[in-house]
Amino acid sequence: MREWIGKIFFCLVTIIIIAVFGFAATFISVLSGGQTFYMPLVIAITAALILYIIMLFFAPGKIRIANHSLLGFFVVCALATAAYEANQAYHNSIPTVSEQDFDLSAYKPFQENTKAVTLDQPATLRLESPLPRLDGATALYPLYSAFAQAVYPKKEYDLYDSEISVNTTPKAYTNLINGSADLIFVAGPSTQQLAIAKENGVELKLTPIGREAFVFFVHADNPVKGLTTEQIQGIYSGAITNWQEVGGKNEPIRAFQRPENSGSQTMLQKIMGNHKLMKPPNEDRISGMGGIIEKTSD
Repeated sequence: MREWIGKIFFCLVTIIIIAVFGFAATFISVLSGGQTFYMPLVIAITAALILYIIMLFFAPGKIRIANHSLLGFFVVCALATAAYEANQAYHNSIPTVSEQDFDLSAYKPFQENTKAVTLDQPATLRLESPLPRLDGATALYPLYSAFAQAVYPKKEYDLYDSEISVNTTPKAYTNLINGSADLIFVAGPSTQQLAIAKENGVELKLTPIGREAFVFFVHADNPVKGLTTEQIQGIYSGAITNWQEVGGKNEPIRAFQRPENSGSQTMLQKIMGNHKLMKPPNEDRISGMGGIIEKTSD
């Protein structure tokens, strides 16, 4: 009787120790972002060790089977970990572009080695003080920076507080409407932006200066190589929710969107035509274009 009590006591102590270490390892894996793979792996290993300890104490005749089973289990865990890490390494190797990678200061006018395009000869137009205050979308800053470099006086122009500022499309429209900017380089205004201008007694003069492509992109592993406008409308209206419906794998579609009044979101609304654009979950509405690229590549 005393021997059994001793076995039970030592077995419980060992199980508690393993459980504590397992809990700590699980907590660490969650903090390090490994809840999708390493947390279940740690839980499974902890459970396997506890089962092994129980057999070690109470079924010594089957210890050989337990040893082989435990060894096989660890081999499977090792192979699964290697496969997971190889998959992670592959995805991390895919080159991506984020907003942090795009250095706007490299396009500032008049600075040495600027990436802003320079004319081969002096411009026929030269502007002096007071200078029109320019603003616009991030993507168009290289364009109007080059324009300013051709016709503005040579001096230092701060990116965010000068006659040649750069902001997002919504902020640029706000600055134009409230009089903080005289001319902005952006995509066409949204219905809401037109309404705000009208409410403030401001009439917007829209001058097209170019065209740009509106591109939908997917992960590199996605077998879908093209979508019709009707399919895109179906996806963003919520009528099409699985890639299998458009020739892809049997996987759900996450259709990312930009914030309201951004140039991309306004263009998406125009593409939808008479189809109602669905309201995305908060995690699928990304503030910056770089963020959407990162999410899609993940």
